Amino acid sequence: MGDKSIFLKNALAQVAEAEEAKEALTAAAYQAFEMAYSTLAWTLIERLGTQAKVMRWLSMRRRIFDGRSAYHLLADGEVDAVWDQAGWIEDVDSSHSAEMG
Repeated sequence: MGDKSIFLKNALAQVAEAEEAKEALTAAAYQAFEMAYSTLAWTLIERLGTQAKVMRWLSMRRRIFDGRSAYHLLADGEVDAVWDQAGWIEDVDSSHSAEMG
């Protein structure tokens, strides 16, 4: 095995470790969010369909939030802004029934 191959394997191992750490931190952030804002958490699950989608929605930076994520807004106490945007998310059940009807 050449030096390049060893370097690549080491880099891939570091990437895998970073991905595992990110997943653990994302789960911890969601757990803290759910404990602090349980009604908002359930509303988002109802609207988006799964906890995984909610976790992704909360962590994505959005133009509507001036490049911040919903987590950033919540941490800054801007709960109403997150609720306002949650109100614009179409309910998963209603979007499926609209497609079928």
